[in-house]
Amino acid sequence: MFKIPKVQISFQRYVRDQHFHKKQENWFCVVNAPFNVGHSFLMSVKLHVGNINPRKENCNQLTTSLIKMKNVVSIALFSIFFSISSYGQTLIPKVGVSFSTLHADEFVTQMDNQFGNKTGYSFGIGYNIPVKLSGNGLLSIQPEISYVQKGFKVDAEGEFFYEGAYTLNTHQEYSIHYLEFPILAKYELGPDNFRFSVSVGPSVGFGLGGRYTSVATRTDEVETTELFNTKGDIRFFQSKDPNEANFDHNIDFGLQLGVGVSVFNKIAVDVRYGNSFTNINEYSDSKNRVLQVTVGVPIIIK
Repeated sequence: MFKIPKVQISFQRYVRDQHFHKKQENWFCVVNAPFNVGHSFLMSVKLHVGNINPRKENCNQLTTSLIKMKNVVSIALFSIFFSISSYGQTLIPKVGVSFSTLHADEFVTQMDNQFGNKTGYSFGIGYNIPVKLSGNGLLSIQPEISYVQKGFKVDAEGEFFYEGAYTLNTHQEYSIHYLEFPILAKYELGPDNFRFSVSVGPSVGFGLGGRYTSVATRTDEVETTELFNTKGDIRFFQSKDPNEANFDHNIDFGLQLGVGVSVFNKIAVDVRYGNSFTNINEYSDSKNRVLQVTVGVPIIIK
């Protein structure tokens, strides 16, 4: 049941004794705005109207804007409550693959850098909350929690001179594990047996660590020599272990854009691009870019 009862106005007097010898009377206009949208709750606002006993009309001007706001909020709450109760919420467990790289001008200094994609995997769960129905269209909010593998490959080459000319080549691969929390606005359109959707929203990820490999060779006029071939863990911030790779920032803010299809409300396929706004290294442009393809199984909650 949905009700918008009248706003009730009353007066209350509060006596304050600050230093046990000085008393001040403060009068307040107390506005109680009860709501009943499935569940009852009370919005109460206290407006200070001075230190004299006011008359009722003194509160009218102060409460006019509150009454208008209450009516707007009531209608909005009713719309959301009606949409959610009539359509139902959905859990969407999902798994998939990720294709990621690093957007950077330079990763290995003083050398030409070529960045490549790193393939990983992802899994998580979304919670779809309908907000508004419009014909065959549905607007919803979808918070998620996901584990995502991001990373990149980088090949670097440089010409140097030390006791003769030589070429230095390096190949590095990084796999970084993130726990991500996107909040998406989603719009679906179409019949129940085949629905198309677009989604957009911010996300924040927390780096959990990862693994890397690094190989370097030196080539001169005579031979090619392997300088090192190492692998180890990825740590955020400084590490004392020389075999560990360090990145400066483990918090990854970004924006996600996606499209998807749902077939018979049984299978949901989602393709999503994530664009990071934060650098993993403090003093250089180094932002994650990731494309995810996931398959989910919608579970409607009645």
